Amino acid sequence: MKQRLYFRPVIPILFSLILGISIGDFHPGYYELALALGIFALGAIFVSMGKGALFSPIILFIALGYLSIQPWVSPRFSSHHITEFFGSASYKIIGVVESEPKETDEKTSVILEAVCIRPLDGDSDDFKSTHGKIRTTIRGEPKEIHPGDTVSIVTRVRPPKNFNNPGGFNFRRYLSFEGIWATAYLSSERMVVLARSPKKGIMPVIGSLRRKISDRIDRLDLQQKDTGAKEILKALLIGYRSEIPSDLREAFNRTGTSHILAISGLHVGIVAGGAFFIFSWVLSRFRFLLWHAWTKKGAALVTIFPVLLYGLLAGMSPSTQRAVIMVAVFLLAFFFQREQDILNTLAVAALIILIIHPPSLFSISFQLSFSAVFFIIYGLSKTKRFWKREPDPSGKERVSRIRSYFATSVLVSVFATIGTQPLIMYYFNLLSLVGLAANLVVIPIIGFLAVPLGLLSVFLHPVSQWASLVCLEFSAAILVKGIDVVMFFSKWHFAAVKTITPSHFEMLC
Repeated sequence: MKQRLYFRPVIPILFSLILGISIGDFHPGYYELALALGIFALGAIFVSMGKGALFSPIILFIALGYLSIQPWVSPRFSSHHITEFFGSASYKIIGVVESEPKETDEKTSVILEAVCIRPLDGDSDDFKSTHGKIRTTIRGEPKEIHPGDTVSIVTRVRPPKNFNNPGGFNFRRYLSFEGIWATAYLSSERMVVLARSPKKGIMPVIGSLRRKISDRIDRLDLQQKDTGAKEILKALLIGYRSEIPSDLREAFNRTGTSHILAISGLHVGIVAGGAFFIFSWVLSRFRFLLWHAWTKKGAALVTIFPVLLYGLLAGMSPSTQRAVIMVAVFLLAFFFQREQDILNTLAVAALIILIIHPPSLFSISFQLSFSAVFFIIYGLSKTKRFWKREPDPSGKERVSRIRSYFATSVLVSVFATIGTQPLIMYYFNLLSLVGLAANLVVIPIIGFLAVPLGLLSVFLHPVSQWASLVCLEFSAAILVKGIDVVMFFSKWHFAAVKTITPSHFEMLC
């Protein structure tokens, strides 16, 4: 039984961690009980020295999962935390800008890390030290601020609030999973930039490059009416999805093609494949590496760096994290000449993401991404006879290749739809009836033409501005055609139907 349970050891550990995180979310606050359970399970593992320890590792990771989610669902704040200053009183707060400002509807939102605070109506001018993130909304003319700047604001500090609409978006929960427990609203006159001190390291460089690429896309002249191609291009290349118009987002949802807007395996795979090819060609110029059969292995190892760089450039959403980790694990397995197990690799990616940031489990992007990939892997493994290309003795290799490609494309769309449809019904109350047909047309146009050209433009940007612009213009032109196809399918009356919100039991069924 133990051999069957731990045939793929990462999978039971992953499900144990997920179960612990879920229990910790539903019934938070039992720190001591979870800690005692974890210590008991760890002791049982050491006593048995790994022999016969069947359920102890499962109990241990359930306890670890429970404890890992507590800082977000049942935090224990210090006496100096910003939440201690909630109320109607106004304060002067000095803090450091943590995020890139986001401008929407004549408002600018930014995350501040509070440093010190003092009441406006107090007798003393002395500041008290504090800490904690504040989601700050600024009305009026936006200030020119960047991550790392020190600013002063005059405002009240309040807890995040929901609109309390049944089934509505839980804004408070969303902010808590980002580690934000306070909000502030003020006019631009009440913010003063005290010091310019840009953050050091690779992230500010990545942020600057993202802004430059965004500006370059905004300056594109598509020579026709606005189709939303620029906003879609930003989503595909650098992960800026918030700018996509709502009507265009709805069209992608109705046609079941919204998954292509998320930077995931397709994008990261293109980067990895292109980098591996280039590095293999470069390393093959060195005789020493050829003699020791290190050309491919060295290329696999070096390819991890541009893959990680692109993941950071794309914003590292859960789907991007999953793809980056899976590709990195695959390349490392190739480097160490280990046998590949794609399900274990998927489980490793999920485990790493949840260890780094446990609230990712409740992210829609995380759930859709892993559900789709799992069903594709499992489904294709059970339907090999429909798509696997066997040696063709008749010599019709091209016909066999086309048939295999078409069968694989259809099955991938079918299994991805099956895997994600319960979640889409649960979160969006939508069932697409044209998803299979739309995906078969849209994926080749956008995924195999527009995206590769756009990614080539991104990597050419530091090298040649002219070549980067040419690739970007071709990518945008192709993307316009892809959007036309999406709009064509979405206008059909039977393209999608509204559904009820299924229960968890119905989703499992």
